[in-house]
Amino acid sequence: MISSDGLVVESNKMAGFDTYYELNKSIGRKPLQPYGSGSYVAICIERGSKMCYAVKVMQKKVISMERKRNIGQLLKLDHKNLVRLKEVFETPNSLYLVIELADGGELFQRLTKFPVYNEKTILLYFRQMINGIKYLHEYGVIHRNLKPENILLSSRENDTIVKITDYSPQVFTSEDLDMELVCFMTTFCPPELLLSRRYDKAVDLWALGILLYIMLTGNDPYQSKTGSDLYHAILHCDIDYKSDPWKLISLNAQDAVKRLLVTDPQFRIITPNLLKHSWLNGIDEHEQHLHSVQKNLEQFNEQRTERDNLLTLRGEKKPIILSPTVKPSCVVKPFISS
Repeated sequence: MISSDGLVVESNKMAGFDTYYELNKSIGRKPLQPYGSGSYVAICIERGSKMCYAVKVMQKKVISMERKRNIGQLLKLDHKNLVRLKEVFETPNSLYLVIELADGGELFQRLTKFPVYNEKTILLYFRQMINGIKYLHEYGVIHRNLKPENILLSSRENDTIVKITDYSPQVFTSEDLDMELVCFMTTFCPPELLLSRRYDKAVDLWALGILLYIMLTGNDPYQSKTGSDLYHAILHCDIDYKSDPWKLISLNAQDAVKRLLVTDPQFRIITPNLLKHSWLNGIDEHEQHLHSVQKNLEQFNEQRTERDNLLTLRGEKKPIILSPTVKPSCVVKPFISS
């Protein structure tokens, strides 16, 4: 239950999480632990509907008032392309966060399996990604950690939809923010975060541009640069626009990428205008199968963990982060940072 000021408070319903849900199995790195022994993640089944959800159990003594307020803000967010916090239970010692499961795995992994992979396919899912981020921005939420691991699918069916995870309402504001916490992996880090601790929602626009570039080419936009070369490439927007995969895609698709990957954040195209872009409306999209791009993307998926560990920007404060994931192996990563 959430009070009028947005704080999680005691609730009669909270007195019995077990009344409404049955814990199924633990997910993440640690085995299922007894209540009160520390935070853990598990799959739970709603007794009435028999629907599966993820639940994060957290000890209240380690949760600040600010973080509890953030949980209240999470409950207000509801969009079909975002993983949703369903409800929160509270006991004297613990919080139980019941969260929607996205059991279709990662979009980038699924894209490598499609029998037909072309701009029309990419457009279908990228438009959903934009809609999810647009919704967050309208509510003053900056995602700050967009990357392939956080772009999931709702199911393994053909009509699956995008579900974005790891968004955090740490701050609901239209003002530029100090970098209390930013966790952009190397490839998705925007130039402004290498120059300053100030940022705004434009960091998400940059990340969308990088994601679209990879979906269209299957390649690392920085040609796998490392160290100082990588920093220089990010700062100067030194994107690989010369490789063969880039030449295969339509001019409108290229333009959409370039309108997002602008060094100065104030000149990046915002989500409402991006949705009006000619490529996003199916003008001049190429329908030929991008076989080489699909192969590149498969290799990118295999290498990205090692590559993305090169750079992580972190602050001291930790937000409540929403990210339940069910991959095809039925392994779910923790959805709240600990």
